[in-house]
Amino acid sequence: MEQILSQKIEMIKNDMKTKKLEELLEINDHVENYVDNYVKQEQLEIEKIQKEIDNQVEINKLKLAIEKKQKDVQNLLEEKRKLEKEFSKDKIINQLKQEIEEKYNKPKHLLINELKNGNINFEQYIQKFKEYGMKYNYYSLIIEELKNKL
Repeated sequence: MEQILSQKIEMIKNDMKTKKLEELLEINDHVENYVDNYVKQEQLEIEKIQKEIDNQVEINKLKLAIEKKQKDVQNLLEEKRKLEKEFSKDKIINQLKQEIEEKYNKPKHLLINELKNGNINFEQYIQKFKEYGMKYNYYSLIIEELKNKL
């Protein structure tokens, strides 16, 4: 940069030596314009470099945003894998089977003991047996439908 500056100063000195007095007075009145003519190319280069820097900064911001989004996507995919392992179709269906077994089928089979021990009469036995059996069959059918559709 110093080399370019010293070259420009040398050019201006050489140019001044060739000017007449009227021209020198005109230059003196408009020094900025005179100097601008000599450094115009450098100013254009500086502006071009500044634009490139601005573009590079913007590109870097976009790269960082993309990298962050990629990390977010990776984290979401990992979470999805964990959830799929934890809540697979088969696990959910097996859990539902166990629940209807516990809520409806086992109590249905225990009714015989209640009847035998005299805790319920035969009509109550039949009524509860039907209720447990219907609910067990209903939920079993729903589970079969889930197996077929999922």
